[in-house]
Amino acid sequence: SNSTSCDMVSLALVLLAQHSRRGRRPVQVVSWSRLWSRSSATFDDVVFAEGSEGRRKRLDEKLVTVGFDPQQLEDDPRLEGSAALRAYRSFVLPKSRNALAMAEQPQRAATLAAQISYLAREAIAEQTTWLVNRDRSVRRETAFPLTLVLDGLRSGENVGNVLRTAEVFGAELVVASGVTPRPPAKAVLKAACHAADYVRCEHRPNAAEAVRDLRRRNVTVWALETTAEATSLFEKAVPPNRHPLALVFGNELVGISPDVMELCDDVVAIPTFGRKNSLNVASAAAVAVYEVCRQWNDMSPSLPPPDVSTMANTTTKANA
Repeated sequence: SNSTSCDMVSLALVLLAQHSRRGRRPVQVVSWSRLWSRSSATFDDVVFAEGSEGRRKRLDEKLVTVGFDPQQLEDDPRLEGSAALRAYRSFVLPKSRNALAMAEQPQRAATLAAQISYLAREAIAEQTTWLVNRDRSVRRETAFPLTLVLDGLRSGENVGNVLRTAEVFGAELVVASGVTPRPPAKAVLKAACHAADYVRCEHRPNAAEAVRDLRRRNVTVWALETTAEATSLFEKAVPPNRHPLALVFGNELVGISPDVMELCDDVVAIPTFGRKNSLNVASAAAVAVYEVCRQWNDMSPSLPPPDVSTMANTTTKANA
């Protein structure tokens, strides 16, 4: 009502007079049309507006230090309505006492600047036609008859990264054996970044059983391990005509179990050139899977994916 509005204005004027008598700096005027779209101000709005230009200056300075032009937030049409612009405006003109208190924290401007820079890049990337920044909406057919056997891995993050690698390169199956974490474990799903939805992942009591089953179905099995007898992966030719192949990866500390290696057709290793002679298992899986798929693709780039339905029908479903 009009009386309520007058009361609010009167209360704001009293507050300003008290600030002036106490020697505090006056309330600074901000560009309401750029930062605030509401047509009327409440008592709290007047309080939150104080210091807005100082907050804007602090945040702008931090944005410049991370390589982002703050003026782009207002001028670039691709950022209109973006999370980056909303975060910027919420810092400059907070809408609650908690938000105001957070904005006044010493490191808040620096932290938020990094977030805004990332959010702005993300918003622009999503609207840039030449940058493929989204997953395919339709699942492509499996490209390669490749199985990854994980022998007693401990880290859910490693397993999630292996699943992501398997999906990216179109591998057929991931076998999690023994204590190896598997979906729906939280750490696995987080690292897989939604790839677990598109890759078959099965559990076996132990890797030896999985390898025996694969070999019974005429699948070639290679162990990826750093041994004196290992052949360089880059010198080992993959089975021709995309014959089904399985790669076995071992525990992060002790590697592949000796009894499992004895069951494999061959042992291969990734050549290293530094002081360390091995990679993290998820990194090794990415290198190995890429090399296998690269060789297959070079051999027959136009060859359609082979029929792997017999492999799918004779394996145990995940979590069975």
